Amino acid sequence: MNVLKVQFYRIFAVSILFLSIAFTASAQTADEQNIDKPEFVALAKLVRHNGGSKVYISEYKVIKDFSGALADTVMVAYYFRHDSYVAPLDTVLLTLNEHGSGAPNYYICPDYNAEKGIVPAQIHYIDFKYWENCEKAESPCKPLRLLRDKSKHSYLFMPCGGTNTTIHILHERAISPLILDVNHSDCPPCLYLNGLPTGKYAARMWACNLGGSIEFNIIDL
Repeated sequence: MNVLKVQFYRIFAVSILFLSIAFTASAQTADEQNIDKPEFVALAKLVRHNGGSKVYISEYKVIKDFSGALADTVMVAYYFRHDSYVAPLDTVLLTLNEHGSGAPNYYICPDYNAEKGIVPAQIHYIDFKYWENCEKAESPCKPLRLLRDKSKHSYLFMPCGGTNTTIHILHERAISPLILDVNHSDCPPCLYLNGLPTGKYAARMWACNLGGSIEFNIIDL
């Protein structure tokens, strides 16, 4: 099969998918679309906007699947009138419903409303090497500064230390720590920062390949 034929079939398949999704959207009311449909939640990063007609589709790479049921990449459908809202967003928190077309890895925003299903997110990272340096005192372990954007859903990703990772996180004015306990299959450990007070935190890890303590400060922009 030559290149032109391959391109033709690919374009044809995408066109059929767009038509299927658009037909489903026009044939159902908002209430009907969401009856008994499971909800999927994930942090994701934009891959590309694929456009459409009445219904637009954007492709996202899943960074953290809170539902445990999504593929690495998902296609998300929403009404075209939300295109200007979606266009500038890069890292996002997705809240999705299954699409009735049966196409794999295709989902819809609740009521096809992108403002309900695609919201801006911010991710901070603490990498394995930094934590290991702090554990071994191989270099100065300076507290990290996390600049939190309160207009977004903010998360902190921390490294996994082995088969099971337990992290205690204590604010400077708190008595009891926040505790994260994750298996390797659920890595990375993830802390939701919205609602946490600003200030200094100490985090201590227990795991087979990594341990010790680090400090970070949450600062609001």
